[in-house]
Amino acid sequence: MPAYLTIVLVWSTTPLAISWSAETMTPVAALGLRMLLAAVVGWVMLYVLAIKISWERDAVRTYAFSQLGIVAAMLCVYSASQFIPSGLISVLFALAPLLSGVFAYFVLSENNFTPDRIAAFLVSFIGLCVICLDGVVVSGEGYKGVLFLLLGVSLYSFSGVKVQQIGFQGNPLATTVGSVVMSVPLFGFAW
Repeated sequence: MPAYLTIVLVWSTTPLAISWSAETMTPVAALGLRMLLAAVVGWVMLYVLAIKISWERDAVRTYAFSQLGIVAAMLCVYSASQFIPSGLISVLFALAPLLSGVFAYFVLSENNFTPDRIAAFLVSFIGLCVICLDGVVVSGEGYKGVLFLLLGVSLYSFSGVKVQQIGFQGNPLATTVGSVVMSVPLFGFAW
């Protein structure tokens, strides 16, 4: 139960943190600093817990495909935050499980689309359409934010499926820190 509550807390507050940080500096700088901080904290945690980052072939491939979800997707999300409210970011990111299922169907040959899941998707999709057509997105430059966000969610979902396809079985904390450490130079380059 604590893990579930932590996930809900992180995912429900992340879009708000994105919006706030993007107000005080450029989105790329805010994101790069956030990842640098995460890399430092993660590295310290690995040191304290005596966990080593793996640099074997599958580990590096995992870190590399993670960059689609960390660097590319997050740059899209931070860019979207300039055009749409944080609540809409949360709602549209709810498409991630569906898109992951679609990518898993094509990349991993998994078919998780039962009639119940298809019905749930249709209801959710109609709800998302109602929210998006409520004037927030269609007015002004909101469509840019939606397009950035849809690209970001797609990259995030594809990244997760490709990481699953590689099947690297390393320590989860070390894998996450390795991926974040690898992303820091890319954010510096993007900045």
